[in-house]
Amino acid sequence: MKVKTKLFLKSSIWVWKRFWIIRNSKKHVKDKTKISLQYRNDYLLKKAEALLRDFNIKVQVFGYENIVDKGNTLIVSNHADNIDGFAMIVALKKTNQDKNINNRIPTFLVKAELKADKFSRSILDWIDSFYIDRDSPRQSANAINDLIEYSKKHRTYPVVFPSGTRSKDDTIGTFKSASFKIAKKGFFNILPVTINNSLNGFNWNKTETQVIEVHFHKPIKANEIANLDTEAISNRVYKIIESKFKKPEITEEIKKYWEKEQSSVLKYKEKLAKINEKEKTKKEAQLIKEEKLIKKLTEKEKAQAIKEKTKDDAFKVKMIEKDKKAKEKALDREKGKNE
Repeated sequence: MKVKTKLFLKSSIWVWKRFWIIRNSKKHVKDKTKISLQYRNDYLLKKAEALLRDFNIKVQVFGYENIVDKGNTLIVSNHADNIDGFAMIVALKKTNQDKNINNRIPTFLVKAELKADKFSRSILDWIDSFYIDRDSPRQSANAINDLIEYSKKHRTYPVVFPSGTRSKDDTIGTFKSASFKIAKKGFFNILPVTINNSLNGFNWNKTETQVIEVHFHKPIKANEIANLDTEAISNRVYKIIESKFKKPEITEEIKKYWEKEQSSVLKYKEKLAKINEKEKTKKEAQLIKEEKLIKKLTEKEKAQAIKEKTKDDAFKVKMIEKDKKAKEKALDREKGKNE
């Protein structure tokens, strides 16, 4: 069945799912203690499986036994399509039904542009993803530090796509060595992952089944890369990922898909600029409000202090007058005795 037809028949279900995740993601952002991370991950896992089914996609996993549970592990993968994130969540699903074993939880480091899309942001916020602004080195460094701290605390698997964006040809794309600072700073193992055949994943017009391959390579231990610089680590990981990479066939349909995606990216960037401007204006308004409140409180405290001082001075005057009268009475009594 054509994907478009399938989604049309299930449109009411997906509208509800979209509404549910947006609403509950907002609630989670406001209070991150109410819903457990494991529940949120497992919920998204089920929805990811349903989404892939509706887009005629099957995920085939190789090397699952290479996933390391001891220590902290950074997952590094090539990136061709937005479907990659969902494929990764499904690929990390546990392979047995033991209730004492939980599904592994990925934590994504993603580009800030994705915040511009309401639905994408809701999904990413739901699983506590971290946003990186490539135009702001300071913000990027803070995001990486926060991700390291979060992953160690919650025992999650940070996931990065070091190409920084989806490749727009039949290659893996150039890796940005800065992505490997997580492994260096956090002393993380690295689990290289190759994803094949994910291009055109969200194509509504396809009818055939699309099989996405996820290859988990043997991990690189943290102590093996401790003395290497990020560029050397990047080159090593790239070669491992490339060893299982299959060049996709770039059809006219895929080119049209890319053009459509590119226009969406530009729209997201424009939206993000507006969101950032709005947030900046909001922060400035909040600062002005706080300054006014502080000024108001200061003036109120000053008036209160003057009032208290006035009361205190009045009390002192009253006590002096009372003491004076007492002394005068004592003198009068003394005079009366002498007479």
